[in-house]
Amino acid sequence: MNLAMPQSMVSRAITHLERQCGERLFVRTGRGVVLTEFGAQLLPRMARLALDAEVIADDIRAARGRPVGEVLIGLLPSAVPRYAGLLTKAVRAQMPGVRLHLVEGASALLEEQLREGRLDMAVVLREDEASIGDARLLARLPLHLIGGHADVALARDEVPLAELAGLPLVVPARPHLLRARLDRLAAEHGLRLRVAIEANSVQLQYEVEAAGAGYAIC
Repeated sequence: MNLAMPQSMVSRAITHLERQCGERLFVRTGRGVVLTEFGAQLLPRMARLALDAEVIADDIRAARGRPVGEVLIGLLPSAVPRYAGLLTKAVRAQMPGVRLHLVEGASALLEEQLREGRLDMAVVLREDEASIGDARLLARLPLHLIGGHADVALARDEVPLAELAGLPLVVPARPHLLRARLDRLAAEHGLRLRVAIEANSVQLQYEVEAAGAGYAIC
């Protein structure tokens, strides 16, 4: 870690801190300087204090009308090409004091991280209008059946759900939202879907479909 200060100044600061604590915090070994047992016990608390101090400093700057601090945002793989670049560019131009931390993941994982407070916001999938709640609707996306070029199964604008039962499908594993939706629709219509391969990312589904191993639904 580069503290942007001379080593002698760091050593004096450590010595002063050890005198205040009345305990050694570091010990020099053949591999360098390592924490003592007491220092290791103290480190998590000091890290929390340092983080709190940074948050307070951010709050003070934000109170002056300048948004600052780290914002953790989750994006679906399919949303990355559509939003990641635009979002980053807009934040850098309009809120230079904000540090973006972008995370890519499936909708269920992003929803879990939102509930646990590990993300500030996320682009996720929702099944219907009722499930949106206080979230903001960004887009309504139709589902597409993807197969080989000139495939007769894809000749029409719409493919009946019943015809999916006879196709080898490349779909995400449970508990993915799309998989749950397909399972529910199949049960409602008395169908049994033929899952040939489970692939949890859109890119994986595209690659498997391109190899001729099945039909993707994206």
